[in-house]
Parts: sequence; structure tokens; C-alpha cells
Amino acid sequence: MATIYSTKSYTVKSGDTLSGIALKFDMTVAEIQSLNNISDPDSIYVGQVLKVYDSSTPAPDSDTTTYTVKMGDTLSRIAVMFGMSLSELQSLNNISNPDNIFVGQVLKVKDTNSGPIPSTTTYTVKSGDNLGSIALAFNMSVSELQYLNNISNPDQIRVGQVLTVYQNNENSTPGTSIYVVKSGDTLGGIAAKFDMTQSELQSLNNISDPNKIQIGQELKVYQTNNDGGSGGGDQPNSTTYVVKSGDTLSGIAAKFNMTQTELQRLNSISNPDLIQIGQVLTVYQVSGGGGSTPETKTYIVQSGDTLSGIAVRFNMTQAELQELNNINDPNMIRVGQELLVYGSDDGGGSDPAPTPDTTTYTVKSGDYLGGIALRFDMTLAQIQELNDISNPDQIYVGQVLTVFDNGSGSGGTNPGDDDPVDTGGTGKYISESQLNQIGWSSANLNQDILDDLNRCLEEFEITTLARMRHFISQCSHESLCGVYREELASGWDYEYRSDLGNTQPGDGPKYKGGGYIQLTGRYNYTAFADSIGDSRIVDIGVEYVAANYPWSSAGFWWKNNNMNALCDRGASVSEVTRRVNGGYNGLADRQMYYNRCVNVIK
Repeated sequence: MATIYSTKSYTVKSGDTLSGIALKFDMTVAEIQSLNNISDPDSIYVGQVLKVYDSSTPAPDSDTTTYTVKMGDTLSRIAVMFGMSLSELQSLNNISNPDNIFVGQVLKVKDTNSGPIPSTTTYTVKSGDNLGSIALAFNMSVSELQYLNNISNPDQIRVGQVLTVYQNNENSTPGTSIYVVKSGDTLGGIAAKFDMTQSELQSLNNISDPNKIQIGQELKVYQTNNDGGSGGGDQPNSTTYVVKSGDTLSGIAAKFNMTQTELQRLNSISNPDLIQIGQVLTVYQVSGGGGSTPETKTYIVQSGDTLSGIAVRFNMTQAELQELNNINDPNMIRVGQELLVYGSDDGGGSDPAPTPDTTTYTVKSGDYLGGIALRFDMTLAQIQELNDISNPDQIYVGQVLTVFDNGSGSGGTNPGDDDPVDTGGTGKYISESQLNQIGWSSANLNQDILDDLNRCLEEFEITTLARMRHFISQCSHESLCGVYREELASGWDYEYRSDLGNTQPGDGPKYKGGGYIQLTGRYNYTAFADSIGDSRIVDIGVEYVAANYPWSSAGFWWKNNNMNALCDRGASVSEVTRRVNGGYNGLADRQMYYNRCVNVIK
């Protein structure tokens, strides 16, 4: 227990201010106000007698203790270690510039009962590492790792760089089991099976060259929730694929039923545009045997067809369709042209696939024909032809359209995408198992995060199938399926950005992007705190949001930007992406997550 300050009296003189008196007696303004029951710090007067700390005795109050600054410390890291915000620590110690601390300086900190500061050790950056994967390996946040090593740009680390990291104790290190290398295994594929990074697997097994593993070799791996052992649970088996001319990472991902982020993670690729012909990639082994390329059949181009529309119909990307048919200009297709598409022939030769079963849909206010077509996996030409519509702009509210029955709902007896989901009073919309099927690893989930998700969906009215599918697919891409809960950059670029409400020193890093759709800036943090009634969001900042409200902060942004209304009118993934991203970055990846959400969230 820390000792209590003794006090003495001080008489206010002409020109005194409360902050000046506080500084003189090594106090904060809040401390001197509390000690003298002063509500308005500007209402002091000449001759007033104040109680102040007696600087001749040691003086932390009963809620504080002291900490001596060590080599490598930053004020932000010290704040994190003692459960304080940077501004609290500055205020408690009358520090105006957080960069001006020195080794041996004694600081007042909160007297937590959390035991000693984490011990540190060193880690040498290996090929394929990124700051996020290193932070995860040592149970740290990216910001802690940046603070601990004075890294302003998280993308600028180099192989061989020595970083200070937390020393994992026995309780924080995952349990291990043994996995026996099989034919076709790669180190990246094994790492993915056991929710590890390739660098973690190399470090655990003292492997310097990831290409030199052999069949029958025993490797230490993290124990998963799937039986441990050597089976790798229900993670997909892996194989290899050699990059060909015209390939894109998103196209390869689609070919092997993966998301682009999964493919990047499996191969330690930071820049998806930097792949080269002949490069060998680890990919998921698709079912059906006999190689990695799906079976194909022929399709005859019809009037009104577009290449992108044909691709959607056969569950392909436009790039795949172009590559399969050696098409350079996607606008140069002609009626009657035969194209190779994915699927197996049932003896029908070159005839197109049979028309799907149909149902009806009643046009609502705000609908447009292109949006309705997308909702029911149709091309604009198909919905026009099926309903004898010559002008796609001339539809009206209440009009009944014939559409493909793809399970999206028709306004009949089955719940549709726009109907609120009934949880039976449980308030549970999405389960961990569903997130796993979408691509989220249980390593990035816990009960608090799942509770935050379901509260978020209820609080911000993301309660229809359409809204939930779009929301979760966008969050999956933005956060790499929960790997990142806060912006990787330091946040200093946001410092004094008045458009974000960052008016105080340190606001930039304190209110940098937090949550799965990164909420940014003091203004937005304050609005979010007011919305859900938690002032600690503003007091502590990004680390508190990332730890406690990764979903709710995203839901707050989602509702405030009218995303629910956009989903309700049948918006496509590209329309939603443009609103979230401001462009179309990662569109193929977002589409893949959306397709998974459609299959999982029903």
C-alpha cells in the first residue's frame, strides 16, 4: 500500500491560477480540486487558503504507486501496463510532451494489483513475418509492439531486425502436440491447419529453411480445439499451384474455394499484386480429386449477355472466364459465341444449363431492376426476358416479377432477406461455429467478442439476413477475419485533424482506427461513447475499443452511414464495398466472404 500525502496550507496570491499552484506542489489540478472541494478551477480568489501536498514527504495517494522509467520505455507503453490512458498518465505527472521522459524518472501510476510488468525478451524478424503476426505470437497488441520498439510505421520492419517482445509465461503459451509430415505437405499449409503463422512453426521447430521438410518428420504444432493430434482438425488439406500468365491472386483464390486473405496468409504474401509467373503457391485441395481445375462445359452467348453476368451465373470471376477462353477484351463477345464455363455436362452438349426454378417478387419503394437481378443471382437480361420488360427503368412499386428461386425470399410464406431474424428471445443471431465456417479462426474469438457481436446486431438493427450477410462479410475482409482489431499505423498522421475532432495532444494515436470497421477520430469516439453510454471509450481510446467493442464500433459506423437502408434495397457487394471502402479494394475477397455468409447465415 502506498503512503498518503501529508498536507500544508497555501494562501492564494495575485496572479495565481489553480494549475500553477498544482504544478508548484507537484499535484494535478484534479487532485487540488478534490482536496479543497473546488468544482470550478477558475473560481479561486486572492487570500483563499488551500490545502496542498507537503513536498517534504513522499506523496502518492492511496490509489497510486510509483514506477521508475527504464531503458526502452515509452509513456504510452507505461500507460498500457498500468491500465491508464496516455492522457491520464500525462495529467498525473504534469507531462506536456509525452516524448520527453528519461531513464530513472519516477512516475506516478495507478496502483493496480495486477502484479509485475510483463518481462521482455527479444525476437528476430524472419522472412514472411509482419508486425501483426509477431504481436499475436507474443500475446501483444500491435500498438504495444510498436510502442515497445519505437516503430512508427508497422509496414517497415526488416528480416534480421531484433524486436523487444513480451516473454510468454507458461500459461500464455499454447499447448503443443506432434504432427507427422505427409506427402504433399508444405510448412505454410501445416501452419494454417493449426492456426499458426509459418514463422511460429519454424521457430517452434528450429527450421531455418521452410522448403526442407520431409515426409515422416515430426513437428511440434499448437494444440487446436479439434482433438489435437496429427489430423489437423477440419482444416482443408493443401496442395500447390504454379502461377500462370494472366493469373491474379483473387482469381487463384476463387479457383480453390478460398478467400484472397486466406491465400495471402497461407503464403505470407503482403502485397497481392506482387506474384509472378512460375511462383509456387500453397492452396486448398479442392474436393473431387483429379487436379485443381474445376470441370467445364460450354455456354452459348445470348442476346443481352455480358461477360461479368455469365461469370456470376456460373460462380466464376470475370478474370477466370477471360482466362479460360483467351479473351483479352471483355466487351468483345458476340451472340452465338461458345464459351467454356465451370460445371459438368449432363449430356446436353453445348446447351446452356436449365433455367432454375422460379418464384415471385413484389417491387418495393427504392428498388431498381439491376438490384433485384443481383439479389436473385440473375443477369439484367434474364430478368427482363423472364418478365417481358423492354425498358429496365420502367418498373413500379407493387409490380410482381418472376425471379429465380435461389432462397433469397420472395415475399411469400418463407422468411426473406428483408425479414427480421427471430432469435426466440435469446438475442443470439450468430454463433462461433457460423463464424468458423465463414473463415474466422477460434483463436481470434472469445465469448466477450461473440457477446459484443450479438449485442451489436441487436443495438444497431442489423437483424435481417441481407444486413447481417453484408455486415459480417465486410468486417471479415476489413479485419482479416478478426486478426486485426485496430489500425496498424501509429495514428500520428491524424494528429490535430480538426475534421476528425482531434484537437488535443496525442489524439491522433489515441483515436486511430479501432474495431473491425475502423472508427477514427475523437469526434466519432465521443459519438460512439454517448451512443452506448461508456465514457471509457473516450478516456482510454483505441485499445479499449479494440478489446471491448470491435463489433459494436463497426455497427455504430454501419448504422450511422445508412448501410442498413442500402442493404434493404438489394444492394450488390460492389455497392456496399464502395460505401465502406470509398472504392473497390478487395472486391473479389469481399464477394467471396459474402457468398460464404449467404451459405452460412440462413
